[in-house]
Amino acid sequence: MIDPHWRALEGSMWEAIVAGTATLAITGASLVYAQQGGRDDGVQRWRPSAEDLRAFGEARLAALKAGLSLTPEQARNWPAFEQAARDFSKLRIDRRIALRSAPPQQ
Repeated sequence: MIDPHWRALEGSMWEAIVAGTATLAITGASLVYAQQGGRDDGVQRWRPSAEDLRAFGEARLAALKAGLSLTPEQARNWPAFEQAARDFSKLRIDRRIALRSAPPQQ
């Protein structure tokens, strides 16, 4: 007859083995996927244009404003925040476009 204490220990041992195996599989797959990101396989990937980036920024601002449910006092300050966010976004887009059009460094 098998001791009930042994069965409980055996069950938790299997749980640990399954959890460890799942962790290793997920970690291994993540590492393989991360290593593939740096390869240049000759495939041209989609690069958003400056207009695309501006549209995404406007959508983010609209979603942020809708999600915040601003109070009337906060809503009075929103235009200043919105302008600052647009200015920062323009700087970021300009820098990204400049880096994209710069000659590759060797």
